[in-house]
Amino acid sequence: MAVESVGVWWQTGAWAAGALGLGALFLRAERRSRAPLIDLTLFRNAPYVALTSAGAVANAATVVLLFVIPFVLQEVQGLSVLGAGTAFLIPAAAMAAAGPVAGRVPAGAAEPVMAACLGLAAAALAATAAAATTAAAATTASGRRRSPVRHRARPCCWRRPPWPRRRWVWPGP
Repeated sequence: MAVESVGVWWQTGAWAAGALGLGALFLRAERRSRAPLIDLTLFRNAPYVALTSAGAVANAATVVLLFVIPFVLQEVQGLSVLGAGTAFLIPAAAMAAAGPVAGRVPAGAAEPVMAACLGLAAAALAATAAAATTAAAATTASGRRRSPVRHRARPCCWRRPPWPRRRWVWPGP
């Protein structure tokens, strides 16, 4: 496996080296500029760097969540596209509604409100896990065995051809 992917690792390393080189050139140009795009003295402030890094990680995690969860709901949980979209709509609506409300929370109450929201999210996840476990136990106790993934003979985007699939034979003389 490692021998087969040598070209991929080499290309990834080349892209990373190129990005680091361009970043070094950018930093050099910013230090020499009279009016830099980024004030580099900000990166000497440890709390600023910590909060900016945490925000970047949280943003990346949210993007991954938005990309991966629909696939998990469809492929692992066996939901249809409409069912996965509906299940995914609830947390998306909660995030959209929480944005304007979060901006109105006073600074002194920010930590208790965040702790309460995280506790509520943990309780919702625990309830979801308990419901899934209960449903699995009830299914097992009833003797009905069912796979959580609905296996299809062919993907939903494939269509049968409109003509019959028969081998064509030359009619002869």
